[in-house]
Parts: sequence; structure tokens; C-alpha cells
Amino acid sequence: MAITIRPNFQGRIATPAASTGATDYADFVIEGTRKSRSRISIRVAASSAGKMAKSAPIDFPAALADKIRDSFRSNMATGGAGRMTIQMDEAAQIGKELCPVLFPAPVYKLFAQSLGNAMNHLKGGVRIRLALDETLVDLPWEYVLKPDRRRDNAMSSFLLLDPRISLVRQQANPVIALKPLENDRGFAFAGTLWEGGKDGWQVYQEYSLLREALKPVAKFIAPEFFVATDKAAFEHESGRDAAIFHYAGHCDFDSEDRPYLVREMPTTASLFHAPKLYSSDLAKLMKKWGTRFAVFSACNSGYWPVVKPMLDAGLPALLGVNGAVSSQSSIEFCAKLYESLAVGLTLDEAVARARLHLMQWGQNEGMFDWGLFMVYMPSPQSLLFPKQPSRTLNERQKEVRRDFNETIDRTQEQARTLDQMNFSEIASESIKHRVLILGRFTGRRLKVLKAIQDHLRQHPNRYIPELFVYDKPKERDLIESITAFASLSRFIVADLSEPKSIQAELQAIVPQYASVPVVPIINQTGKPYATTDNIFRRENVVKPVLRYRNIDDLLSKLDDEVVSRAEEKRVQVAPPVTTS
Repeated sequence: MAITIRPNFQGRIATPAASTGATDYADFVIEGTRKSRSRISIRVAASSAGKMAKSAPIDFPAALADKIRDSFRSNMATGGAGRMTIQMDEAAQIGKELCPVLFPAPVYKLFAQSLGNAMNHLKGGVRIRLALDETLVDLPWEYVLKPDRRRDNAMSSFLLLDPRISLVRQQANPVIALKPLENDRGFAFAGTLWEGGKDGWQVYQEYSLLREALKPVAKFIAPEFFVATDKAAFEHESGRDAAIFHYAGHCDFDSEDRPYLVREMPTTASLFHAPKLYSSDLAKLMKKWGTRFAVFSACNSGYWPVVKPMLDAGLPALLGVNGAVSSQSSIEFCAKLYESLAVGLTLDEAVARARLHLMQWGQNEGMFDWGLFMVYMPSPQSLLFPKQPSRTLNERQKEVRRDFNETIDRTQEQARTLDQMNFSEIASESIKHRVLILGRFTGRRLKVLKAIQDHLRQHPNRYIPELFVYDKPKERDLIESITAFASLSRFIVADLSEPKSIQAELQAIVPQYASVPVVPIINQTGKPYATTDNIFRRENVVKPVLRYRNIDDLLSKLDDEVVSRAEEKRVQVAPPVTTS
């Protein structure tokens, strides 16, 4: 039974203790289709905040999409390593280009509402499911920036820095139903050697270090190694009960563009002559093996042509690589991934933990490659390997989640140090601190709004005061963008002096977000617009309107008559917070 908690305002914003339970991610499904060489359509097909009745047309030239994708692709023939050594500035530039494609105003509005809904649950989160066509699905969406921070070249601007936001590809397929495993089934690790038995890709080392890293959870998971050229490596017997299949090597495409896994890397001949296992044949084998999760620490393994046959065969979940990735990065990522799955964490949690670990580790190595790992998850269930409860398992889960929470804290502190003045809280955290400031953003009125912003920045509650700045979108998109910001705000300060668009803004915000307090203010001689009564009768509007003579007078009243009243109102209108 759910327990409800009513917030109790005591003057300061409380920071809850880190959760030791599983995050409950709600699906946010984004459909995308290319309509022409210059334009695509994007639509929210399902979310906790509703769906879009019509798709939004987006200018996104196919040539640009292809250029971004090709810049990541590993090419053995030319020696191109793609973005294996990607740096933060490169990733941020890509994230800036992709952000308006994935999050146009109508999409961002629903996403913000969905995230706000998730925050009403102590363990809530949002899972972005990308249901995109083959021209869009394998772009590097992992590096997308937060829509409200897409102008910043900062570590804290990346959306997936937030562990309460997950990103996977594929709609949930209701046909896939995962039953509890009867016992701890196998973990098959296949590694590709070079001609003559040389370990050119360090697959033995990857396996050895991975096995060493998994020693603390050896009771729950133990990989078994196969050389990819072994006669039995890809026979039914080698993968019997292979609930997890891991391949370390290289994926490429033949002269007919058919994707394959390299079973042995030739050194005296071209890649054309390499022993191959086609992706379509591997799909059939994994279906026989009963594989639930396939992991490829192999170049190009996350591209759609490679993964499609396996997903079509009913594979519940797959993780691949966008282009090329270093062996050491794979080891760091996969060790945290498997450790988390072994003790019964969800795939969303396991990937988030692995990403943040790699983000932190990569900073010391001069790399920003955490976004190269791509997840496809048609399974409606994110808990791929449910475990029978036991004291030992529960204790280990708590240890893993404590480590996860510490990784989150360290990554945030690292971002704060790197970004300095450009630092922004993760999206789910910013909801606790953001204050949206509305008014007229010109001339003397802008000076007043900036004075409010500067004052709130110094407040002990660590507010994040936001002046909505935009690049002259259409009026409809402007209102939708502002309402998205409003749904992610703790409260709103609305200056009614010399009004222009604030009437339309409040009419869109106040009725829709009944749990977000609005504090109206106006200069001493100002007159509220004609329809304010219709807005001000709402419960979430603080009354009466606060009047001020000048900036100094307003600042002297801000803490007691704006902040305190807003926080008190927030307690009155807040929805119950559920713990289960």
C-alpha cells in the first residue's frame, strides 16, 4: 500500500536522504520519422503527462544526420577510429545540434510535466523511449543537452547526467514477458583474437579484468570465456542457458552492407577475408540460447543494421557501441553494469551507474566516451534478472546503491568544479530549487527582473532563478516553452508591470500547474490587466498582489513577502508524495 507524505515547510528546502530502493521509471515515448531530405516529424506517443495529437515538423537535413552518424563510425579499411577519444566540447556541440531535434517546444513541455510528475514519487524517474525510424535511431542521442541548458558548453548541461532520467531505444513490446529465472543461468563471453592467436584487442585482458571486478558478486554472476574461432563457440552447446551474451571484438559490413561479427582479425589479408558471423545468424542462435541481454563491446555494434535482426528475433535488451570505444572504457563500463544487474538492479539503474562511473573515470583519462554506449530495450520490463530476496542479496544491493549514490555526488561535484559559473543542477534536482521569473524583458522592466534574479541567487535556499530567454520562436512555441519551464519550477514570480505577453503566459500556466505557486507583483502605479481576476481566483496564486515603489523597495520585501509566502503556498497546494 502506498504511503503518502505531506511536505512541512520550515523555512528551508530539505534535501532528502539518498534513496536505497529501485527507481520507478515511467515511459516517455518519442516517435520520429523522416519525411523528406530536409525535414522530420517528432511526436510524443505516450507519457505520464499525455501525448501529442499531431507531430511537430522539424528541420533536420538528412545530410547533417548522416554527417553526425558517419563521424562516429569506425572504419577498419581507412583506419578511422570514429569518436573513440571524444572530448566534452565535441560532445556538447553534438548535443546542441540534437537537442532542438528531439525536444521541440511541444515535446519539451510534456517531458517537463512528466519529470515533474515523477518527482511527486520519492523513487520516480522518466525513461525516454526513442521509437525512431532507421534514419534517426542510431544517432548519438546519449549526448543530447538539457533543453533549458543547450546554450551552455558545460558538463552539467548533459541530460543523462541525471540518474533519474534514462534513455533507451525501441517501443515496449508487450509480447516480451520475462519470467523469473529458475536458477543463475550462464554468462557467455566470446572474444575475437587476431590471426595467429594474437590478442590485438586485449579481449583476454578485458575478460580477466571483468572477472576480477565481478569477484564481489561471483555468487550471482560468473562469465565463461570462448574464443570466437573455437568450433563450438557459436554452437548451441557453447551458449546453453546463456542469459547474458557478451561479444568483444569488431562489427563491420560486407560488400552488400550486411552486418557481421569478426571471428578472427586477419593481419595478412583484408578484412574482407575475415571469418564472419552474420548478425542474422547470431540472432537465431541467441533465440535458441534463451538470451535476455546481449552486450557488444565492439566497434559499430550499436548501429541499427547490426541490432535489428536480434531485436526482430525477440531479444529483450541489447547494449552496443556507437562507433569505436577503447578496451579500458569497456571494462570500466561493463564491470559496473554487470555488478548492478547481478544483484537485481534494473537495466535503467545499471546503465546510469555505469555511465556516471565512466564519466568520472574518463575525466582523469582525458575522455568523454560515456555516451558511446547505446541501449535498445523492447522489453517492457527493465528488471531483466529478478532475484529471490535474501539477506545476503539485500545487503549487496544496499552496498551497490550506496556506491551509486556516492558516484552521483562525486560526478556532480566534478561538474560543479569544471563548469563553475555555468554549473546547473541535474534536471530532477533543479525542480527543488528553480524559480521562474516572468515579466517584460525590455528596458527598465528587465532591470527589475534581473535584480530579483541576483537577490534569489544569494538566498540560503540555493534557488536557481531563471529569466526565460529564447531565440524568437513562434508565439505558440514560446508559450509551450515557458509552460515547460513552469512545470519544472518550485514557484513563479510574475511582474505584471507594463504587461505585454504575461497575460497569455499566466493563462497557460496557472490553471495547468495547480501545485506551482505564483507570486504576482506590480509597481506602485501599475494597473493589472483586465482579466487578472480570472487567474487570481486560483488556489495556487498568492494574494494580494505585492506592490513596490522601486527596485530597493522590492528587494527589501522579497524574502518576507515573496519567498516566504511562496513557500507557504507551496505547502498548501502540493500534491501527496508517494513512496511506493
